[in-house]
Amino acid sequence: MVRGRRRRPLAAVLAAALGLAGCGPRETVYQLKLITTSCDAPSPMENVTHFLFRITGEGIADPIEVTTLATARQVTLPPIPVGPKRVVEVRAFQGEPRGGVLWSVGRTLAFEVPSVPLAVSQDLTVFLRPKNSLLPVSLSISPQSCSRMGWPHAGHTATVMRDGKVMIAGGYELDGLGQRVASIHAEVFDPATGGFADLPDLSYRDAQQQSVQSPRAFHSGTAVDLGRKVLLAGGETYVAGAAQPLGDALLYDAQARSYQLVPMNAARTQHGAAIDNGGHLLVMGGYTTGKAFADTLEWFDATRTLFTPVPGQSLGRAQMGVSAVQDGKYIAVAGGSSGTGVSTEVRLYSFTGGTGGNTFGLLTTQQMLEPRRAPALSVVGDPARLVALGGYSTLSEAPIAPLASTEVIATAPQFQVSSGPNITVARGDACAATLADGRVLVSGGRGLDFNQSSRSMDNVELVVQPSSGGPPSVLGLPSLPVPRYWHTCTALPDGTVLITGGVNEQAAGTEILEDAYIFTPAPLD
Repeated sequence: MVRGRRRRPLAAVLAAALGLAGCGPRETVYQLKLITTSCDAPSPMENVTHFLFRITGEGIADPIEVTTLATARQVTLPPIPVGPKRVVEVRAFQGEPRGGVLWSVGRTLAFEVPSVPLAVSQDLTVFLRPKNSLLPVSLSISPQSCSRMGWPHAGHTATVMRDGKVMIAGGYELDGLGQRVASIHAEVFDPATGGFADLPDLSYRDAQQQSVQSPRAFHSGTAVDLGRKVLLAGGETYVAGAAQPLGDALLYDAQARSYQLVPMNAARTQHGAAIDNGGHLLVMGGYTTGKAFADTLEWFDATRTLFTPVPGQSLGRAQMGVSAVQDGKYIAVAGGSSGTGVSTEVRLYSFTGGTGGNTFGLLTTQQMLEPRRAPALSVVGDPARLVALGGYSTLSEAPIAPLASTEVIATAPQFQVSSGPNITVARGDACAATLADGRVLVSGGRGLDFNQSSRSMDNVELVVQPSSGGPPSVLGLPSLPVPRYWHTCTALPDGTVLITGGVNEQAAGTEILEDAYIFTPAPLD
């Protein structure tokens, strides 16, 4: 089921559709629907006079390009070469593409042109959106209708699966007394349609085959088994508003649409988790029972559906920045809080074999220039370079002590840390997503208002690493329509970023959000 915003009827379909027939070898035919309207301003077609179609993919040395007038209603593209990861990109210009002004851009999801022809035509969809815009999600069947999640989520996860769809799971809501209630809800976002659809509630079958609900917030969500499954590990539920860490995980099978309960070695919430390029998922730290720090590490083996302790390693921290680096060769952990304060340490872990069997080991450490917890940590530019953005400098929550500084962590050829540019506003709990071209989108977070009270922030920036290898720069972008923290920002296969949910904390009250936005970056070339 695809739905728009609840409690509102869908508007009539007013999409401008541009038909495209791309006749590949042996008459494989692709029909492209170009969505040129949206549910919010600015219009993707404002002052647009020309379209540039670009076909790229593995083995295509130079993009195949076709220019048309924006008034065209049907375009036939040259044959699309056989091969994988074909993408049709549409750029909309004011004036001729070679000298005009780029206004909007959109791409298909990657598809394969088979050597054996298909019996039926293949339908492709491109949402045309203004460059560097942050707009509500539009439905392909009704582009003037904004699409929203079915449920409010904060402290949830959003995980890209093998088919390019995004699983959104758990988090928390607020009851009538303003206390947290862990969510059992899960849903899926389809970038090809712009729609959200319900998934089975978070639950599992016990030994008596009875369905047991398993709500959770502040868990980790990771695609495993080559993206066919999603592991929702740890997290917390609430008893009278008090957090209770969980010592298990739910393994969601997208094909079976069901969950399997997997025991963990420790109860943990607000922990760190990342997966390497071999499919080994490292889970570490977090809070355990009694708000104590879980100092153990464990890793998940998808081939055996089993968590295994990491021997000889300890990391008693929570609210760290965690990211795979060097194309997944290593897993980096930066900062975080511990019983002794806020950490400056950066660690690199790698999965190796040894006399004790295959496991994760600590490779090396380095120190950041400032202590920080709850930073946004993301690869920027070079696959070996990370940027740690913002965070909090102290353990105190009343008030928080947000940071505006950033640090660049180079993991190769030398492991070293240097100062980076400031973000626009001091904040922690911001969300960062690395684009396919190495730029980083940073959105939202929690900072202080003029009265030094905690508030949700609406700031959005793009961190750009110059090709010269110098320090990155921070470019301010249009603000989020609604401020938020504890939201998700997920890089999608079509080059955009999906932002969902979060907490809007203001002087007038606190709201858990159910909205969704798409950021569309301008291409670099």
